[in-house]
Amino acid sequence: PVSDFLATAALEHFRAFVDPAVVTLRSNRAALLETVRRVSGLSLVSPEGGVTAFPAYAYPVLSDAFARGLIERFSVFVLPGSAFEREGHIRINFGGDPVSFRDALRLFEMYCVDKVM
Repeated sequence: PVSDFLATAALEHFRAFVDPAVVTLRSNRAALLETVRRVSGLSLVSPEGGVTAFPAYAYPVLSDAFARGLIERFSVFVLPGSAFEREGHIRINFGGDPVSFRDALRLFEMYCVDKVM
């Protein structure tokens, strides 16, 4: 059957799909860690697996308001840490397109800098 053929082809050539994804994830994770290092009030334990991170922030705002403000001001979507019982954190997915992710990080940094001032 066709499904067996497709499954076999996917298994035989999985590196063609997995390797580029790993490169993207490592690059995006490095960009996120660099942003966190650079921005006052942020901290993060480097995620070692998966495509999400939970950076902590030290700004006087609840995570719901923090996430909502970032979406409203810059159209950058993050989830509030309160949704995961981690108030004072946000959840960031770093599995996307590297160019878009870096653009979003630049806007995220601008938003955080405004919170410090």
